[in-house]
Amino acid sequence: MRTEIPYHVIPESTTGLLVLVVSLTMDEVLIDMKALAVDTKKIQQNDEEETVVYDVGYEQEPFDKWLEDNMPSVIRSDKADFVGVLRDNQASINKPESDVMGLMNAFTRVIASDRELVTKQLLFSLAEKFHVTSGKWMLIPVKTGLKVDVLWTKVAKAIAEAQIPCHYAKVSTMNADKLMTDPSHVICIYNNNFLNLDEVRALESGIRSIGLRGKLCYKPDVYTYCGIYSRNQWGISPIISKSNYDIKLEKSRIELF
Repeated sequence: MRTEIPYHVIPESTTGLLVLVVSLTMDEVLIDMKALAVDTKKIQQNDEEETVVYDVGYEQEPFDKWLEDNMPSVIRSDKADFVGVLRDNQASINKPESDVMGLMNAFTRVIASDRELVTKQLLFSLAEKFHVTSGKWMLIPVKTGLKVDVLWTKVAKAIAEAQIPCHYAKVSTMNADKLMTDPSHVICIYNNNFLNLDEVRALESGIRSIGLRGKLCYKPDVYTYCGIYSRNQWGISPIISKSNYDIKLEKSRIELF
């Protein structure tokens, strides 16, 4: 049975801001958001990040060799911020194309009209309207070294071999500067629709089944694009779910925010 996260759709007639969307560049939208006191630093970092991706079924290099050559703990000399594994699946192929710029522009117009309108329910509504419904379970922080390499190998192979309901995952890389200041990683494991609780729970179950036991936090991508991070001006939690694993009971519990 399909279970969806309850939220209230914001009628277009309420604000008049979701009807007309002007085509702007990312830089222009970020300038507008910054002028409205939104912390855009992490949004820009996310937009500019570089990821080395292995596209399963399309690469000539054997997957195991690529995986060995791109372990996250190895200090990289290139500019790659992440390495990732991508696999086609029917759900992602049939999913309507995401309109990230439309989403960000509409969000900016809402802020300009009335900051009080910004709620979790509004963000969910915008995500559905502009088809930006992807999200990810995040394992963070993961200590660099053998631990992150072992955990990432489990995730990467599970996606490549279609063992878990996920089409894409990525892990942050290590460089000399990070090794001195923040020697840890984040592993992000994605699904198509954060509004579908059954889908979110199925992915969490799949992650647990391959041996990941640490605390998992779930964040919709709409939060990333709208600058919903810790200590945001609206007091919205930057995650919507958390999963803790009980080693004694050998099961996890998902908490919704």
